[in-house]
Amino acid sequence: MNNKTYQYERIEIPNSSVLDSAEQFYDGAEFLRQLPPMSGVLLPMITNAALSIELYIKSLCVRSIIKDYKTLETACMVGELLKSL
Repeated sequence: MNNKTYQYERIEIPNSSVLDSAEQFYDGAEFLRQLPPMSGVLLPMITNAALSIELYIKSLCVRSIIKDYKTLETACMVGELLKSL
């Protein structure tokens, strides 16, 4: 694994993109849980719940490398995303 740190590296914990995906899988699992018993959705519910847990954990480790990271006068931060690690 490359431990090189870039001067323009921005770390957001949790990563909002991955966290949003986790919340969507969690919402799906919750929706399926509300269905009546014997609806045949137990395995899809468990799968969605497991994926949401995996993505929540991954959202805590994702790092984004952003080139030319700077703060504008409006306090917005901008830059060019090179890749997510």
